[in-house]
Amino acid sequence: HAFRMKEIFDQFYPQYRGELAKVIVSEDPRVYGRGGLIDQFKNNDMPRIAISVDMLDTGIDVREVVNLVFAKPVFSYTKFWQMIGRGTRLLDENNLKTWCLEKDHFLIIDFWDNFEYFKVNSQGRVNNPQLALPVRFFRTILDKLEVAVAKDLPDIVRKETERLQAMVALLPRQDILVKDRAAELERMQEKGFWNNPDEDKIDFLREHIALLMKTVAGVDFW
Repeated sequence: HAFRMKEIFDQFYPQYRGELAKVIVSEDPRVYGRGGLIDQFKNNDMPRIAISVDMLDTGIDVREVVNLVFAKPVFSYTKFWQMIGRGTRLLDENNLKTWCLEKDHFLIIDFWDNFEYFKVNSQGRVNNPQLALPVRFFRTILDKLEVAVAKDLPDIVRKETERLQAMVALLPRQDILVKDRAAELERMQEKGFWNNPDEDKIDFLREHIALLMKTVAGVDFW
């Protein structure tokens, strides 16, 4: 969506040679640091339009902003007012830009009726935290294993234990969350840990290992 909007600006204003508007998203390495896109938008006369995706709503002070365009729906009450706050900054008289010597107005263009939404839903949408799919999948296998152990079903116990081992092997060992659980991961390397799983081992996996599965990405689960 953001890149498509930039293409439209470039088509309408070819005289600016693609410099009028820039897409500012976290995955672009050109965004950060001295001379980066945020720095350019804040201190230079170009780009004049920043098409941002969750990059300029908090923690960025660009006092020269005079137009805020809502190009998507916003459901967070806090983020809504933080975004509005980007435009309410007054100019610093000791650091005026040659291309912005005064600021006596601030315009909000709301394509998605966000103001109407918050009139009806004053607190916005309260999202319930969702567990990552790998975490839920790991816990589901634990539940099946627990039932299989209780009913003495060795074939299912073996199958589900192997699936758990395969998932644990996918953990990115350099991830900071995984490193913090080094001691727990070491316990699973002990001889016999995966043999004859019992209630204590299942509880251990559920309490200490399951949440680590959110660090696993780009994997198809079976």
